[in-house]
Amino acid sequence: MNRVTGILCLLILALFVIGTQRRNKVWTDELALYEDIARKSPEKPQVQANLGVAYRNRGLLSKAIAQFEKADRLHQQRKAWDQVANAKHVGAIALSNIAAIHLDYGGPALWGKADQLLEQARNTYPPDEFVLANSIEVMIRLGEWERAANLLEAAMKEVQNSAMLNIQGAELAAVNGRCDIRDAYLHKAETIDPFIRIDGGMRVRECKALESGGF
Repeated sequence: MNRVTGILCLLILALFVIGTQRRNKVWTDELALYEDIARKSPEKPQVQANLGVAYRNRGLLSKAIAQFEKADRLHQQRKAWDQVANAKHVGAIALSNIAAIHLDYGGPALWGKADQLLEQARNTYPPDEFVLANSIEVMIRLGEWERAANLLEAAMKEVQNSAMLNIQGAELAAVNGRCDIRDAYLHKAETIDPFIRIDGGMRVRECKALESGGF
């Protein structure tokens, strides 16, 4: 091997090492990984939504909201996605995630905004379990119990055997003092998914029986 060939081999090796180190840094940091994928697939709604989830998990809420809004826009631009398995709900879930951020971190002043986003998701996309469950939750928080009950009844017909919807039914029954109905909904939820209140992080408020229920 002459001197020039040796130098070229060392240069190629150095470039390979640098590239490997950069890739390793991306893969060892989950957020950097999602950002890297999003940069390389800017047109895919699911990829952009995944980055929104990563931002939300890191507490970067403004970035998360912007990312979910981007995913929703992309999904509406790409109608073909409605024909792809597991992709037709991307836009709905993106809007639902923005609403959830408002519910969890924005306080009562933003519950109305969350309600509007979820209504938009229901009107724009096919029925989605997460959207319907979150919609009922925000209606309960707003004290619109009759509206929540009507949506729950309709949602149960659209999405059958949903543990999340039964959890929201239990919540609605609890705030109305209908403890027997609350327990029935809880039993059904845990029959569908025995771990819904553990793995799913679903908590249902305690029930205090009232003389007359609210719905």
